[in-house]
Amino acid sequence: MSKLHTILVFAQNKRGVLERITILIRRKMYNLETITASDTEVEGIKRITITFTQGDADKIPQIVAQINKIVEVISVKAVDSANTVEREILLVKIKRPRNLSEITSLVNIFRGSVVDLSEQTVILQVAGERKKILGFITALKQFEILEIGSSGIVAMER
Repeated sequence: MSKLHTILVFAQNKRGVLERITILIRRKMYNLETITASDTEVEGIKRITITFTQGDADKIPQIVAQINKIVEVISVKAVDSANTVEREILLVKIKRPRNLSEITSLVNIFRGSVVDLSEQTVILQVAGERKKILGFITALKQFEILEIGSSGIVAMER
């Protein structure tokens, strides 16, 4: 697993800000890994977490400078993973196994949960660091994975 580089952006909650950021990233051909946006404790301010793969390490200062030029951006900075808490939420739909205890014991090991159960499928949820998420997906290879969805990384400095 390659190291991710994380940038935190705080911007005014105005139409088109996230789109301008993603257009900038696409136009510069940076290798975007994840992007998430959410409200903050301050009304009218959005928190945007952007992660890039290891290959873009030398471009991070340039990315920060470019994003900082967007008028609605209040602050932007690259954060050090050693001083940052990063989490992601994963949903996985699998074909329902004959023996549900097989899957529930695996989910318990990863401190996840079964969030939906039907006659044909089971939807599982796990939250944590990227390493844990990837480990859970690997552990599920013994089952028939039908669908995977992830929230992307949310980061907060310590």
